[in-house]
Amino acid sequence: MKRFIAVSFVIAVALASGSVAKASITVTAEPDAYANGANISTAFYRMTLSAIDAGRFNGVLDGNVYARLASNGLHASTGTMVFGNNMPNVDGDGNPLDETWYLYQQDAFRLRVDFHSLAKTVSIDIICNDDDFEGDYGVLEAYDSGDNLLATFTTGMLHPRGDSTLAVIDRPSYDIAYVIVSGVDGDTVCLDNLSAVILPPPASVLLGGLGVLLVGWLRRRRTF
Repeated sequence: MKRFIAVSFVIAVALASGSVAKASITVTAEPDAYANGANISTAFYRMTLSAIDAGRFNGVLDGNVYARLASNGLHASTGTMVFGNNMPNVDGDGNPLDETWYLYQQDAFRLRVDFHSLAKTVSIDIICNDDDFEGDYGVLEAYDSGDNLLATFTTGMLHPRGDSTLAVIDRPSYDIAYVIVSGVDGDTVCLDNLSAVILPPPASVLLGGLGVLLVGWLRRRRTF
């Protein structure tokens, strides 16, 4: 019996380890689940959100990400809330929290999402927030743990206000450590409805292996 348990444990761990490539979990970040102004930087399972900037403004007050009531109902792709920050407001609507994200030359107000285990697929809604006839453009970038750019999704022109694109990066393997998303070329966009397919935490894999062991032991026991 002891030999059976030992062999079963080795098999269970091997099965669990071998199934890592197939096993996955989907994690989501949806600001509608929180009150306006709530700090949601660490509110979501297996990910951390942060606001990053660069350039002449040096405007990040704390680097946090907040649930922000969209200033216009068209700016949210789901519900009424979008991802917000407390950087200097580029739209000038007077709200203490800004709902816009952009990248322009030396200036950048961007959303960064770090995953606690590697991701394969990441998606987010990028939304036009004005009626400029030149439209808005947005970009989603995926990086590995060595800060190497793995893939880029750039939207087509978003127009008019409320027009949105589900930006998606789908990799052949689990190698995405974090993503950065914003408007480009000075365009401001709103962001909503983030989702990612990631590897389960190691403890989940071990529990899966132990589960296989337990089922095998119970079946073995019933045969005697």
